[in-house]
Order: sequence, then C-alpha cells, then structure tokens
Amino acid sequence: MIKIFTVVLVAASSVFALNLPGKSLGFGSVQAPQPTPVSQSVVKASLPIVPVGTNIVNVKSYKEWKNEKVQIAIKKVTITKAQIEYRKLNKQFLQKDEPVNVKDPETDRLEVQLKNDLYSLEVAQELSVTDYFAIYLTKQDNKPDAYKEAAEKMTPDEVGQLIKAYADSMFSANGNATPAGKVGPTAMEKPDASKNQ
Repeated sequence: MIKIFTVVLVAASSVFALNLPGKSLGFGSVQAPQPTPVSQSVVKASLPIVPVGTNIVNVKSYKEWKNEKVQIAIKKVTITKAQIEYRKLNKQFLQKDEPVNVKDPETDRLEVQLKNDLYSLEVAQELSVTDYFAIYLTKQDNKPDAYKEAAEKMTPDEVGQLIKAYADSMFSANGNATPAGKVGPTAMEKPDASKNQ
C-alpha cells in the first residue's frame, strides 16, 4: 500500500513540476533541475483495479469492532480515574494548612461517572457477534456489500454463534419453545395414519 502511495505521489509531483515554468532558485543563474517524467503506464500499473459499479466498503471485523469499543471504554475509565486522583491530590495540597473535610461535588460526580464508565467497559467486553450484527452491520450504508465483507472476515466460530442466534430468534418469534436440538418430528417419529384406521 505504501508503494502505491509513493508511486502516485512521485507521479503527481512530476506532472506538477513539468507544468511549472523553469524559474531561478535565487542562486544566480542556476535553474531548477527538470524531473524525469514518469510514464503513464507506470502510474496505471500501480493503481488498484476496481471493477466498474463496485462499491468499496471497509467493514471492520467482529474482533476489530469489539476491540475498538473496549479500547474506547478503557480510555474513558482511565481519564475519569485520572481526574478523580488529580482532584484529590489538588485538594490535599491546597488544604495542607487547614484540614477541612468538605465534600467536593465535582469529585462525587466523577465517582458516579467512573461507575458508569466501568459498567460500559464491562458491557463492551461482553459484546457478542449478534451485537456486532445488530449494532454495527445494520448501520452500514451499503448493507449487502457490508454483509458480504463481514462474512469473509468471520471465523467459523463467529458464524456458528450468529447462526445459533438467528435460529433461536426464529423459534422464539414463531412462539415455539422447541429446543434447537430437536426441531420437530421426523418421518420415523410420525404415527402411521394408515395403521390407526
């Protein structure tokens, strides 16, 4: 990827430099050296080929998405803890001479915020594949392409979890409390109607 950007950058700067008139650099009559033109075939060969009508969708995998949510939650917890410590140390420093045990409403607010941040971290750590589908994938602009790309990035275990959740939701939506292991009677289990007559 870096090579592609480097070639495109060199090609663009070469084309830009070729279009500039030769000017003095301010050192007498020394002219700026003319860059060697890059052929169009080199530039074309370095660009990725994308079929016409293909939408490029960059969907995060389940692990990437969950890791991002966990990292954001950890960052919030860390910031809130640091703010609480700062207020406590600052209060201790300022009240060295006069010991006053006055409740600080801002510290109380931050402690409540810390509890909320810790809960959010717990929730982020427990995000499942179904959460990934419901919260992240359904919000994508081009859902069919996003679903395809996400499916390519899923592990067999993640696919199994998603299928199980789908099956469970299908049975609960139909009002059946049938366990996933046994969907219904098979042909062998059905009573023979002709024997009963």
